[in-house]
Amino acid sequence: MKYLFLTNYEKLFKTEKLIDADLVLVAPRHLFRMPYSLHEKTALASIVIDKDKIKDFQIKDAKPFKVKVKSFYPDAKIGEAKELLLEALDWKEQKDKDAKKFSEKNKAVFEESSTQKKDYKEVKIQNPTPDLYPPCINLILNGVKQDGRKRSLFILINFFRALGTDLEKIESIISEWNKKNYKPLKEGYIRSQLSWYSRQKMMLPPNCDKPYYKDLAVCRPEELCRIIKNPVNYAMKKYFRGGKR
Repeated sequence: MKYLFLTNYEKLFKTEKLIDADLVLVAPRHLFRMPYSLHEKTALASIVIDKDKIKDFQIKDAKPFKVKVKSFYPDAKIGEAKELLLEALDWKEQKDKDAKKFSEKNKAVFEESSTQKKDYKEVKIQNPTPDLYPPCINLILNGVKQDGRKRSLFILINFFRALGTDLEKIESIISEWNKKNYKPLKEGYIRSQLSWYSRQKMMLPPNCDKPYYKDLAVCRPEELCRIIKNPVNYAMKKYFRGGKR
C-alpha cells in the first residue's frame, strides 16, 4: 500500500525510511482512493492509519480480511457536504465561462455582445440608481438566499461594467450586496474577480433568454422587459427616457 507525502516534506523529515510515497498522486488528473476501497491489481485496501502509527505499518495490515474499520471523519456540521457541492458547481460553471471567453472556437457567442456594445459604449453611468435596474438585477441585489452567489457576482460585475460604472462604485455595490447573501462570499474571492474582469474586454451579462435568471429565481419581467434582450438594454432605455443623457 502506498501513501502520498509531498517531495519537500520527504526531504525535510526523511519519510522515505518510513513509507513508500505514491508520487503518482501528484499528477493533477489522478484521483484519491476512497478509504477502505480495494486496489484493482493488488486487492489491498486503502486503510486509515493514525499518524503516530505510520512507522509501524506493514503491507499485510492492508489485507481486506484483516482490516478493522475505524471512525476517521472529522467533526462536521449538517449540510456541509451540500454546501461544498454547491460551491464546486459554482466554481466549475465560472471556470467554464472563463474558458469559453478565451476560446477561438466560441467567438460567435460574444458577437452579439460586441455588436450591442457599439450602441452604448460612450454612455457612462457613474452613479447608477436602482430605478434604472431591471427587476432581475434588483432582486439579485436583495441578496442570494440559496445556491447561485458566484453566478450572481458574474452577472453583477458585467452589468455594471457595461453601464460604464467606475470600479470603485462597482466594488461598493457588490460589497453591500454580499452582506445580504445567505452566506457572504469571501472578500478575497470578490477582489480577485473584480481585478480579473477589470483587465478584460468588456462583455455584457447573459441575455434575458438565457437560463441564468430563471435558475436564480429572479426572472420577473415587467412591461419594459418584453422589448429588451439584455438587462443592460433595460437600464439604457430608462436612462435615456428619463432625460439623463
